Amino acid sequence: MSDGSLNPTFDRIQIKDAVAPPAGKVLVIPSDMTVCQAVEFLHEHNILSAPIRNVGVPDSAPWKEKYTGMMDMIRACVIMLSAFETKPVIREDDESVATGALVLDPLPSSFSERRVSELSESESGLFPFLPLEQDATMLEALVLLGTYRIKRLPIIDKADGDIVNIITQSSMLQILHNNLDKYASIADKTLEQLGLCEARPVMTVRADQYVRHVFNIIREHNVSAVPIMGQNGEMIGNISARHAYYVVTARNKMRMLDMSCTQFLRVTSEMDNSWNIRNTVISCSKNDTLRSVIKRLVSARIHRVYLLDEDKQIVRVIALCDVLEKFVKEPDTGCSLL
Repeated sequence: MSDGSLNPTFDRIQIKDAVAPPAGKVLVIPSDMTVCQAVEFLHEHNILSAPIRNVGVPDSAPWKEKYTGMMDMIRACVIMLSAFETKPVIREDDESVATGALVLDPLPSSFSERRVSELSESESGLFPFLPLEQDATMLEALVLLGTYRIKRLPIIDKADGDIVNIITQSSMLQILHNNLDKYASIADKTLEQLGLCEARPVMTVRADQYVRHVFNIIREHNVSAVPIMGQNGEMIGNISARHAYYVVTARNKMRMLDMSCTQFLRVTSEMDNSWNIRNTVISCSKNDTLRSVIKRLVSARIHRVYLLDEDKQIVRVIALCDVLEKFVKEPDTGCSLL
């Protein structure tokens, strides 16, 4: 936990002054869309998440009635993959892996025909709708994104309750990265000094195991990624929930799910440019500074770093929320939104 020394600094900065405005209007998913329609909508607009708009209330309704949650493309795709675990969806001699367009094979009607509004958080990747107003502070945003591990924060216009922006853990890390010298009192401490070296369980998968096993772990244990281990116990790659999105859009899903992790990493490494994903894993040691870790995360455009001990064994995962949490301490009054 942070010592709170930077709380006054972040409490003086309003979100609207720190975060760049979106390029266009924030897109929303109507609550009467089906799950497949929602995934297609997100794919069409090249976004990974969007607020769900309750079509049953007027525009004049307060935001608590207008928005029912956040639809997450990646989590939805992880769940969708479970529908392809029993039978092939394309002939076995088809060597193709992916196409540029979205390919959604038929899903069980109990899932595909359901409206977004009917799905629960546990089965669809829905996240709660927790907004901040435009005059909220960076302190409030950091507490929610870091301490409370909220992945995305909608920013609303207090006057009409419309969403004007969305802040993610990644965009907040970028803001900190651009101003590290201002926050050197925290950024230049080592991970050990910041209490980020406590061992925590990390689920791993052997390189010779099937890819479907990785996605089962991601789904059942609600983790965002799994490191892939080589014969000598070394990390050789990383398969994340983001990969699920690209498997769902591939032509031959069963072929990919039945690949070994080694095969999958090799195939996806060849697709890096078109899929915009990273198989690379980055690691750190207890003596690394938070500044160096932030720079590596931003440069690699990934959401986690693995802390290794002197024997190169994994001690724990340090995620974006763990990094953000170190810059602020939750006020004694707590968070009014939770």
